[in-house]
Amino acid sequence: MAAAFYNKFTGTHDADSAGTKVDVPGETLLERFNRNEQTYTLGIMEHDGIDISNSKRTQLTQDMLDHYDTIINMSELENTPDWLSTNPKYIYWEVTDPGARSREATIIAKDIIKEKVKEFISESK
Repeated sequence: MAAAFYNKFTGTHDADSAGTKVDVPGETLLERFNRNEQTYTLGIMEHDGIDISNSKRTQLTQDMLDHYDTIINMSELENTPDWLSTNPKYIYWEVTDPGARSREATIIAKDIIKEKVKEFISESK
């Protein structure tokens, strides 16, 4: 969600998304939805005018950090490797992962992420 909002708000494709614990790397979010229909993210983002269905799930690796100016993590801290949390480019945003909890939980997480991205862009200028 954060990468999609960043790219939409900046009119760029500068932000990427990668996870600290990805079960099926390379799977699109639509494929994940078809496998696990308990996720509401696609519909919630589509409501905001953003189609992320073809976004592929990527496992974050230590080698990838050199390619980024900033790494924002929203994963649970127990899923965050030390090599990430100790990196000087690292920022942690505490956002409860809605997982497969509910549509309402996904909307709350989306709204928090959207505002945090707007603040990040504003502070980066």
